[in-house]
Amino acid sequence: MDVLRITQAIERTLGRTQKSTNEAELQAHPAYSDRTIDIDLIRIFDGQQELRVDTPDLTIPHKWWQQRDFVSIPLSEILSE
Repeated sequence: MDVLRITQAIERTLGRTQKSTNEAELQAHPAYSDRTIDIDLIRIFDGQQELRVDTPDLTIPHKWWQQRDFVSIPLSEILSE
């Protein structure tokens, strides 16, 4: 949760003024609105074990990480090293 607070503070410092909140709209149209920065916590590991978080404020792994090539391709390269 500390990492979430820190990344959200960075986003606000760099000009982000709103957070996506409408879950139905996001699922129907997982597009991006204009913003300076968006920091997502995609996946976390403790050694080889993937950790999961599911709270009202944070879901890890990120719901759509596998559908986003800009996330899944670099992550697969990192994990294959």
